[in-house]
Amino acid sequence: TTKKMEPTNVLTTPIVQDKDRDAAIEYAKRTIGFPPVRPQKATIKPRIEAEKVSGNTKTTPEILFGLKAAAKKDDDDYEVIWPMKEGRLNLSRLPGDGGRTPSALQSDLSALWSFIIETYARVKPENFSDYRVMLLVPDQFLRKHIRIMVDALLVDLKFDSIFVHQESVCSAFGAGVSTACIVDIGHEKTSITCVDEGISISRSRAYYNYGGKDIQELLCYLLCHSTSYTLDDGTGGKLDPNELVGQSAI
Repeated sequence: TTKKMEPTNVLTTPIVQDKDRDAAIEYAKRTIGFPPVRPQKATIKPRIEAEKVSGNTKTTPEILFGLKAAAKKDDDDYEVIWPMKEGRLNLSRLPGDGGRTPSALQSDLSALWSFIIETYARVKPENFSDYRVMLLVPDQFLRKHIRIMVDALLVDLKFDSIFVHQESVCSAFGAGVSTACIVDIGHEKTSITCVDEGISISRSRAYYNYGGKDIQELLCYLLCHSTSYTLDDGTGGKLDPNELVGQSAI
């Protein structure tokens, strides 16, 4: 099943901002209509991430990331939050959808990126101002989503400056070609874009809200419900199809 995409505001030129952070923010305001930037004070709770809502805060972490957070998805003391869904910022307010308000989502992204950069790149948050950032965005996006991500990087994390460009064009040049058909099959979304001489062709863009996770769940379902094939759980028993599909989502 596919969903018809509504027209979106597409940024056709990259944003190149000055070294000075204030000048960079002013440039963003002039070029893509950013509102006045104000530091957010919302409580941070990133992806996959569980927020402590009750219990003894001295013995239980308030925020968990990644697999540790996924392990708490059935714990009533935590709320699981998904800042990204189907390749886009998750601003859905549907019950159980893990969506957030724009200000809370900005805080989620700031905490998530800070954790990843500090853990895997080994860069301390107090040194972020010494670095510049390149932000790759989907070819079809909403301006408010870009605004949230740029605010998180420049205002919350205080990076020196930022360069924003479309991911399809960067993928083509990264492969050493200027003309290509870019097919991105992600975890929850699939996108297709044609690039001609470094220009993303707007009429060639296609977006589908299904990806590798959906294929994996389908294969799990077919294997577990097959009359001629069973999955062993390692102890001689048969795997529960519902449990297996749930694990694939993690």
